[in-house]
Amino acid sequence: MNDRDENAASFRLPGGRPLVKRSLALSGHRTSVALEPEFWTALDEMARAR
Repeated sequence: MNDRDENAASFRLPGGRPLVKRSLALSGHRTSVALEPEFWTALDEMARAR
C-alpha cells in the first residue's frame, strides 16, 4: 500500500474477493469509492503516467 492508502478500508465481495474503499473528492464533493485492488493499481499507474 502507498501513502494514499492510509484512509483505505478493506472489505470482501461475495466469494471472498477483496474490495478496497477509498475516500476522495470529485468536483469538490467528498465521497467514497470501493473497487477491487486491481482497479486501484491501474488508476495509480495512470495517474503516475500523467
